[in-house]
Amino acid sequence: MATSVHEYIRRGWKFGLVGTSGFVVNQGGLMLLVGLCGLPTWLGGIIAIEVSIIANWFVNDIWTWRDRRKDIWYIRMVKYNIVAGITAFGVNYPILILLSEVVEINYALANIIGIAMAATMNFLLNHHWTYKEVAD
Repeated sequence: MATSVHEYIRRGWKFGLVGTSGFVVNQGGLMLLVGLCGLPTWLGGIIAIEVSIIANWFVNDIWTWRDRRKDIWYIRMVKYNIVAGITAFGVNYPILILLSEVVEINYALANIIGIAMAATMNFLLNHHWTYKEVAD
């Protein structure tokens, strides 16, 4: 069964709200780890991204795709982490490092740009793979 435009909008809106909280976790964690604790950006970025992935999975699993939870919870968590890992470490993280280390843009701004570029890809992959619609 094909996803309706209404469903994309409804789930996309929920995903965006959850993503906003994940952004706060990611950005706050990065600023804490790099700015306050003095970790290098490459390490603080990895830790902040993974913490936000886990937090976002939990909320998206119980709210955004609650009606599509067909697999066992840990299977959904692994799938979500794979998708988020692809988008976070394949898009967000390289942009963070490129812009902050090579272009020398402030790491916090570079992270915001990377997150924005990865968000749509993350939603579509999760919608069509992690929580794919199953015909009854």
